[in-house]
Amino acid sequence: PADERATNGGSRRRLTYVLRDLDARLEGMEDLLEDDGALLGHALAQARLDISHAQALANLADPACTCRLGLEEAVRHHVATFRERTGASVALQLQLMPDSLDPEQAAAAFHIVEESLNSLATRPGSRASISLKCSGSHVALSVHGQQSSAENAIRPSETRLNALRQRVEAVGGIICISHQTQNGTTVACVFPRRV
Repeated sequence: PADERATNGGSRRRLTYVLRDLDARLEGMEDLLEDDGALLGHALAQARLDISHAQALANLADPACTCRLGLEEAVRHHVATFRERTGASVALQLQLMPDSLDPEQAAAAFHIVEESLNSLATRPGSRASISLKCSGSHVALSVHGQQSSAENAIRPSETRLNALRQRVEAVGGIICISHQTQNGTTVACVFPRRV
C-alpha cells in the first residue's frame, strides 16, 4: 500500500505538471487565434473542459480526498473551475451536514456532479444547477443542465448513464435521470445518510 500511494502521488504530480503545460499552450493558442470564430471558441472551451476534468481527477483521485476536503468544498472547487473553463452558469444550493455520507458515497456523489456537468453544460451560455441537501435519513443530490438552445441540447450517452447508475447503486443509492428537450436533463440521486 505504501508503494502504491507513492506511485499514485508521483502520477498525480506528473499529471498536474502536464496539465499546467497544456493549459499554458492553450492560452497561447487562444491569444493568437482570438478572432477566428465560434468553432474555434467551442474547440478551445472543450479542450479547457478536458483539462479541468483531468485536473479534478488528479486532485480527487481517491475517495478519501473528497472526504478530507468535504464533499461541499470539493463540489464548490470543481464548480468554480468548471465555470472558469466553460463559461457556463452553475447555481449551487448546498446544505450538507458534516459526515453525512461515508467516503465511497461522497466519492460517488462527487462523480455524479462531475459527470453530469461535463455531459450537460459544456458550452458557454449553458446553465446548470446543483442541489445537495441533507434530510433526517437521506442525502439528496440533483444536477440539472440546459444548453442555451433546445437544438443544442446534449443527452448523456446510455453507456455513461449506466456507469453512473451502477456507481450510485453500489453504495446503496438510487438514481433517476430524466431528459426533456425543452427543459434539459436532470440527474437526481438519493443516498442513505450515514448514522
